[in-house]
Amino acid sequence: MGLFLMDTWHFKRVAITAGLRWEYLAAEIEAENAPAGRFVPARSFPKTTCSTIKGMGCWKDWAPRLGIVYDVFGNHRTAVKAGFGKYNSAYSTGFTNNFNPMTGVSQNVTWNFPDPKAAGSPCAPVTFAGVVAPNPNCYPTGGFVGAGVLPGIGAGTLGPSINPAFGSIAAGTGVSLDPNWHRDYNYQYNAGIQHELAKGVTLNLNWYRRSQYQQTLILNYAVGPDAWTPVTITNPLDGSPITFYNLIKTGTTPALFQTNAPQRLARNTYTGYETFVTARLPHGAFGVFAWTIDRDLDRSCDLSAGTSTSITGNKLNDPNTLRYCDMFGNLYQELGKVPSQPWQNEFKVQGAIPIRWGLVASASFYSNRYQYAYTPAPTPGGIATAGVINNGYLSRLWNLTSNTVYPANCVGCTPGARVFPTGFVLGQASETINLVAPGQVLTPRLNQFDVGLKKTIKFRERYVVEPEVQVFNILNSNAAVTEAVTLAGDATAFLPKAACTASSPANCGLGGTVTTITNPRLLRLAMLFRF
Repeated sequence: MGLFLMDTWHFKRVAITAGLRWEYLAAEIEAENAPAGRFVPARSFPKTTCSTIKGMGCWKDWAPRLGIVYDVFGNHRTAVKAGFGKYNSAYSTGFTNNFNPMTGVSQNVTWNFPDPKAAGSPCAPVTFAGVVAPNPNCYPTGGFVGAGVLPGIGAGTLGPSINPAFGSIAAGTGVSLDPNWHRDYNYQYNAGIQHELAKGVTLNLNWYRRSQYQQTLILNYAVGPDAWTPVTITNPLDGSPITFYNLIKTGTTPALFQTNAPQRLARNTYTGYETFVTARLPHGAFGVFAWTIDRDLDRSCDLSAGTSTSITGNKLNDPNTLRYCDMFGNLYQELGKVPSQPWQNEFKVQGAIPIRWGLVASASFYSNRYQYAYTPAPTPGGIATAGVINNGYLSRLWNLTSNTVYPANCVGCTPGARVFPTGFVLGQASETINLVAPGQVLTPRLNQFDVGLKKTIKFRERYVVEPEVQVFNILNSNAAVTEAVTLAGDATAFLPKAACTASSPANCGLGGTVTTITNPRLLRLAMLFRF
């Protein structure tokens, strides 16, 4: 529920608009029942509210807003503007997931792969119509450590669970909540100047800032810093040493605590500068030119084992997430130095002009890097970011297991050699790390030019017909929209250009396999009928 009060006051050439929003947010988890499954017994849970779990909602928040406009010369041609506002993150019911015993949970488990050459092995290749093919019966069976044999399949082939409480009530919720935990919010600031250059032509210069506070932190007190040991491996893209942390304390029931992260460890700040000119000219012509310089910096150095809506995977405060965790370039630089982050430049030009016989021609040009989300660190249950980062930065990810070998054409390492010694046990089963700092690999720039032509036809005073023809991407840009960022068996494509030589393969330094490109040149014919 939200209540909002706003008013505007005028003092000579100053206008002040102030508002105050009050919000109340509560949620609950209904009583639930579930039958027994492959890994868990039957379960039944009572209704959960903020009365049974203190801090799970029932929040009362204030959100002030303020805007000021000053007419500098009193002639309505030059104005200085500034604004401030607090915005609470919009939660619905997702924040109850961490306390819902029926929420989905997952973990990585070893599959004791049956030897395909062994007699009666379900993974022995089969032949269909004379063609050798994979065996359709080759899949993980049974429960943990071979328990729960499936009828007609044989002994189970899964390894042990690293979480003894997996599937139980403790694993389904398993979170002690800080009664003072609160949803995150952000402060937004803006300032600018607007000036009329000529009749109908206006220049705008603006500055924007957004800072996020109170991000959620999930701590696992059962697995502390002493549960990890550092191991030095080699970065296959540049030969530099990487400090990798291996989990040596396994089989511990998670003891989770959800609270708010301190600002010094979890922070997200957006800064943008914008200039644009709008022109409304005689006879219906208009034009817009805009240039935006911005970047979004994120600090995710709190080792959180999850988010406000999800705690999955191994539920670990993984020190490998400290590599490149601070885009501000202050914390944990010894684990991965983050240089000054580049700004992105976005350009927009758009206009329309009436020509003869009632025809109106239009054109627009847009230029910017495609907006990916850089992945600074692995998180339980997958790769994600703690903040919203849209700078056009690309990741270079490396999935590691105890049997991973260095890829072909790597730098400073022996291709095919084991990353970890024979017999090495990777306690966390697998790990994904980033091999490049944010901002060092950029997404391709999209330069798109579109044109259009339309004519308005009126008849009988009531009816309007507008035939229109448009051509999109007239330059036929083929910039990559999505591409692979995970290192596989050959490092060539992901090597920095400086490492490529005349004898290198043709794809050296070109990046991962492109999976989606910009839509090609497109012709659109349309007819609008108004009556």
